[in-house]
Amino acid sequence: SMFVSSEIVKWSLSTLEVLDRVPTYYSIGHLCIPGGDSKKPWGKYVIAYNKITKDRFLPTGPELAQSVNNLAMALMAVRGEPKEIDALFQEGIDLGRKAHKGDHMHTANLLQNQAQLREAVGDTPGALDAMREALRMRESVLGPEHTLVAESLNNLGAMLKRKGDFAEAEPF
Repeated sequence: SMFVSSEIVKWSLSTLEVLDRVPTYYSIGHLCIPGGDSKKPWGKYVIAYNKITKDRFLPTGPELAQSVNNLAMALMAVRGEPKEIDALFQEGIDLGRKAHKGDHMHTANLLQNQAQLREAVGDTPGALDAMREALRMRESVLGPEHTLVAESLNNLGAMLKRKGDFAEAEPF
């Protein structure tokens, strides 16, 4: 793994020639090959464990907001403490707003993630607030006809339906 250039590089051990490169979105922390610690590794796949690099960037960089989101998503996956996870999502949202100086798709994605967490723990009003803000932000950035705006409309409508607010959900 190439941490600085954020890519996986396949080398020939005999010639030290680079055989292949695969870019990754984040800096890689570790690699894993399924079955790699056995006599017969599967060899078809490699898993890049992307490093959460909260301390590596300036305190307002856009990657910092995404790293905080990754940490929150990891905690959600292992059933972490909901208040801690929500606080991380909020930190990522605040950092994203500061780094992007306003509305941005990454910040809208963080808001959608926060909405899903809040709904899952029973904070429907908080979930709806976050989902509406994500929708507003996506419309601002992408325009009302974009497919991701349609996705946000659908998500908001589904959330309202689950709440039992059919009258408000119907337009979505």
